[in-house]
Amino acid sequence: MLKNLFYFFLNLTFMGSVTAAAVLLLRLIFNKSIKKSVFVILWIVVLFRLAIPLSIPSPTSVFNLFNNSSTQASVSNTGIADLMPNFIRDNLIYENEYNVSQDNSVYNQSKASEAESPDVAAAQDVIDNTDRKISQNTPVTSGYSISFSDIAAIIWLAGIIVLASFGGTVYFLTLRKIKKSAAFEHIVLNECKQSLNMKRHIKMLKSKEIESPFVYGIFKSKILLPESVTKADNKSLAHILMHELVHIKRFDNMLKLISSLILCIHWYNPIVWLCYVLMQRDIESSCDEKVLAVLGYNARGEYAFSLYEFASRKYSIESAGFTSFSEANTKSRISNVLNYKKVQYQQ
Repeated sequence: MLKNLFYFFLNLTFMGSVTAAAVLLLRLIFNKSIKKSVFVILWIVVLFRLAIPLSIPSPTSVFNLFNNSSTQASVSNTGIADLMPNFIRDNLIYENEYNVSQDNSVYNQSKASEAESPDVAAAQDVIDNTDRKISQNTPVTSGYSISFSDIAAIIWLAGIIVLASFGGTVYFLTLRKIKKSAAFEHIVLNECKQSLNMKRHIKMLKSKEIESPFVYGIFKSKILLPESVTKADNKSLAHILMHELVHIKRFDNMLKLISSLILCIHWYNPIVWLCYVLMQRDIESSCDEKVLAVLGYNARGEYAFSLYEFASRKYSIESAGFTSFSEANTKSRISNVLNYKKVQYQQ
């Protein structure tokens, strides 16, 4: 069962990698000429390919490169096996056929030896009777040899458990800090919500134990602010709150959770890791774009200063699992804000 599940996701990671490679190529070519929100949509397509076993048959499909035309064997079972690529399925078919032929060969040899000599057949009957008596008093055990695919499936499951445990630890460490936070209210929040046409009820909390602002929760979202941010001027506070409100409006926390789960499943694929990192960067830059679209092109200098002042603080691992105003790529975000073209902010 575990091996079949591993083959199932191995097929998904193969299909998803082809889609991811196409998106990476597009991002490399058009990174400075296309809005980051477009790339976020493309990353969602990659996540879909890594999670859903759906493909459209085509004679020009790249997956046909792995079809073995010399293999005429077919699999009668349906389900997970049918979703495997042909080169994996053919290996399993060859394995089964080889085992069956070996069993038939041994069986035929034993029958031939019995036919050659009556004495041998009689001796074999004695052995069979003895084995039958022994088996009545001895529990039957069947030998099982672990193949390479079994070991690979076990390692794959172990990796999922390790990553999921790390993510769960980070999440509960953050919960402990949230419980110690206090409510915070400011009129700027309502002004920012009106600018973004948001009607959802959003709570704000402040804490001395966090280093940077971030959003917690998906449907009942809360904005957590460090004590230093709550003392900032209204303009800087508006920049931070608008950025976090865009995250909430777009349900970026849900997208980040889904991408983290897919990363846990496909952890052995380096392309998925690269896509995960670039996706988080594009999500943040996309929010910056939206904030500037509301504030106006002339506000890019002030917004870039807010990024430098509040997002360049020490990176906190507790906020790694949430959408945060502070990210490791702050320098590139400031550069993007200062170099964005005016046409990008026209609605």
